[in-house]
Amino acid sequence: MNKSKLVSWLGNASSSVRRVQALIQREFWLLVRLKWLWIVTPVVVLVGNSFITPFGNEVTVTGGWIAVAASETAVAFASYFAVPVAFRSIIHSRQSGNIRITAGTPLTRSEIIIGTAFGRGLALFCPVLMGVVGTAILGWNHYGTLPVFLLIGYTVVTALFILAVVATITAISAVVESTVHAVACSTVCVIVMAYWTDIVAAIHQFITSQNVSIGQPPQSVILLVARRLTPINSFFVVVNTLTGVGNTDSNFVDSIQYGLQGEAGYHVGALFGSGYPIVLSPWVSVLILIAWIIVPIAFASAVFSRLDLPVQSDKFRNIFSESVPRIFRRTSYRLGFIPFRVVEFVMGAVNSDPTSESWLPIARREFTDILRSLAAPLLFGLVVMAYLYSLTTISPNISSQIGQQLPAAVGQQAVTIFGLVGPVFLGYRSIAEERESGTIRYTAGLPPSRTSVLIGKGAGLWFALSVIIGYALIVCFAIGSIQTGSFPSVAFSGTLVATIMYIGTNTAIVVALSSFFSRGVAAVSAAMVYLFFVLFWSGIHPIIWDSIFGYSYIIQPPPPDSLYFLTRRLSPRQAVTVLWNWAIGVGNSGSSYTMVLHIENAVTSPNLNALTHSLVVDVSYSDGQVPIILSPVASVGTLAVWGIIPFALALRRFQTSDLT
Repeated sequence: MNKSKLVSWLGNASSSVRRVQALIQREFWLLVRLKWLWIVTPVVVLVGNSFITPFGNEVTVTGGWIAVAASETAVAFASYFAVPVAFRSIIHSRQSGNIRITAGTPLTRSEIIIGTAFGRGLALFCPVLMGVVGTAILGWNHYGTLPVFLLIGYTVVTALFILAVVATITAISAVVESTVHAVACSTVCVIVMAYWTDIVAAIHQFITSQNVSIGQPPQSVILLVARRLTPINSFFVVVNTLTGVGNTDSNFVDSIQYGLQGEAGYHVGALFGSGYPIVLSPWVSVLILIAWIIVPIAFASAVFSRLDLPVQSDKFRNIFSESVPRIFRRTSYRLGFIPFRVVEFVMGAVNSDPTSESWLPIARREFTDILRSLAAPLLFGLVVMAYLYSLTTISPNISSQIGQQLPAAVGQQAVTIFGLVGPVFLGYRSIAEERESGTIRYTAGLPPSRTSVLIGKGAGLWFALSVIIGYALIVCFAIGSIQTGSFPSVAFSGTLVATIMYIGTNTAIVVALSSFFSRGVAAVSAAMVYLFFVLFWSGIHPIIWDSIFGYSYIIQPPPPDSLYFLTRRLSPRQAVTVLWNWAIGVGNSGSSYTMVLHIENAVTSPNLNALTHSLVVDVSYSDGQVPIILSPVASVGTLAVWGIIPFALALRRFQTSDLT
């Protein structure tokens, strides 16, 4: 009896493996043939090449192992491509109805998720692998040696890492109820992974009231274990161990830099010696990577097996409508509509030709739809929570330095993130989705011209997001003023104006991108590229600069190089940060106000080299001769150019586009 059961089980397992293998092959070839996927290869090579000689000529750190480790950060960055690769993998099939065809085959729902995750993960791994090999060849050419066995081990770890991230995004796609929810949750997931160490440090500081120094962190096992819980940090631990850098979750450049400065960093051996706890062993990080493959797939399989295959599109909206009192929803809507009515009144007063305002009805419809959606209270709440988080976790030293400007200053990070995320998530579908569904033909057939349609879509989204985030900031400023006892009205006004400009710039760019594409997947891919470009420009910029000019200032102090400083703050996020810092009275920089204060305090400190990549104009131009192009006012022009030029190009192209 036991033997027959074993034979039956083995037969079922063998059949399951064959079914999953067929699905893996289908998903793999479906993606690997896409041309845009192979953009990952030059991205990995470009980023990796800048890390082949990361220390310049001032520090002698050489060895063939750098040829392998150079692509470490590049691989971590390439993992963000898991979002466009996998976010629609399951939910799109459910929305289109194709999932019923797949569900009608012998494949179980668990097998669908497993096959989809591994097929798409291996497809993304292929261009990443080509980039890793290309970087290794460049390193081999520079150092004259290439440790082959190290490269093989590194490749295996890279495969685990890519599969872990893709499996997580596929799992999200399997459990959400719409494509919008999928792209939002997936993007938030990878952003949290990117900023996980900062989040952990802030939580640890809040709970223990103990400052977490970057160079000399506390000997807390819980802190170090928590830092390693994401795929990115576990990947760094395993790679650094393989290359001989040590048991640390920082990238190899930061780890070596800490050692050169005589600091422990997050090197386990330097903090605990040879007798460190077993939970900090590199093998545990390997298990964490494997767990990030197994656990999300197992969870998604359990949830997906109980879901109805047809998507319930109004599920979350109904929950919101039933849980929030009607009087509150009506009051918040009327309050939010006041600024728009003011705009309508002003437009009517200054313009007597009603035909020139044909975009206003479209803007009103867009504004109303967003204000009545779940996105409005969600975005409002996220901004308020992010503000409270920054307010409660700020260090006493920074708080005393910033003084009465503190209530306005702590909103900086919330605005630079959600003033970008909001337009991306709500704007990428504005035109592309209507073109894909065909409804744009009815809109374009109405009396308003195509120009009015595009302007109305963009203006409505801009007004709605400005109202939501603007009201959230007013509430935040009130809370901060009550807690600190100060009311910096000038700083409040300046930061509010900068915020509205920043939202307008991002909205114009995302709506313009949406108008360039006729398919939603292409529009969301372009929007995600823009999102990560803006979020991580401070890290992308020195890599591009090094590739063009052959040098950068990753470690070394930057000289007063006007072109370097100017290109560093060309991103909308850096531009609005410059304006925000100007409004609150800290240094002229595109970095956060906390980093600016750290750098200004470190001017006479030998540790300045570890902070110079943030580029404070007041520090580098110590003689006071700052070019006008680096003045804060120039950042207003940067935001204007970013918003006007892409939108003007989109208007021109939209006039002649085939909307079918």
